[in-house]
Order: sequence, then C-alpha cells, then structure tokens
Amino acid sequence: MTSLISTQLNPQTETHFSPIHGGNIAQASACYGIPEAQWLDLSTGINPDAYPVDTLSQRAFQQIPYLCTAFLDAASHYYQQAHLIPTNGTQQVIERLPALLSKLPVLLPELGYQEHEQAWARNGNDLTHYPAFHLKASQEIIERALTQNSARHLVIINPNN
Repeated sequence: MTSLISTQLNPQTETHFSPIHGGNIAQASACYGIPEAQWLDLSTGINPDAYPVDTLSQRAFQQIPYLCTAFLDAASHYYQQAHLIPTNGTQQVIERLPALLSKLPVLLPELGYQEHEQAWARNGNDLTHYPAFHLKASQEIIERALTQNSARHLVIINPNN
C-alpha cells in the first residue's frame, strides 16, 4: 500500500511499481514520471512542518518505538486492563482478531471500513449487519440478535472508517 499521492496520477495507468509505504518520493517520481515537487508524502513522521509537541523529547520522533515494560505498565494503568495487544496500527488487529476469538456469528455495521467484514468473512464467521447511521434501528437489530443468540461478536466502528 502506498502513502504517496499526486494530483496528476492517472488511476487507469498500468504500473509495474512496487508498493511502498511512503518516504520514497524519488522512486514514485521515476515510476510515474511526475516531478518530486508535485508529490505529497502522507507517511507518518515525515512531515517537514510537524505538529509542535513541546512536552515530548526529540528522541521520541527519531527512533522506532520498541515494546518495553514501562510502556505496557503505563498502557495497562491508563486503560485499566491487564491484557493488551500493542500493535503498529489497527489494520493488524482487524486482520488477526477473527482468528484469535471463538468462531461465533458477527454483527457488523452495513457501512464502514470494509476490512472488518473481509477479515471476519475470510475466517468463515456468519455475518449479520446493522444500519450504521440509524441509532434506533441499530439498537433494535443488535438487541434482537443478542436476545436470539447472545453468543456472538459485535463490531462497532468509531469513527466509521
């Protein structure tokens, strides 16, 4: 998946470009023939005009964060949970969660980030949908489904991306 975008990129253009996770504007420029100055790199941590954060040391932005006891202790305290799964982002969790949980029916919003539904479907779970943008209808469908069979997973996506 690429984090690089250009306003002049033609989505119909066939490419032999290896997907990159941002940061390699020179490669993208050479591949698509678009000058480097016309690219915007949306990669995390590369913005030359970064958001000012005075309370964190520069070191926090100069190295990859590694899992450490102090982090786990702080996160456990903050979330009031003893068991946490720190990840590099939610995509990893979305992909792995169905395999980590028991294989039960799943309630999903009918509209939302489709990786959730794809992950549960790949795992072979039975899927039921509730309306994503109608609170009362969602509550009724969820309550009815849980009354019929409380042994199921409920996926709530907030924000709806």
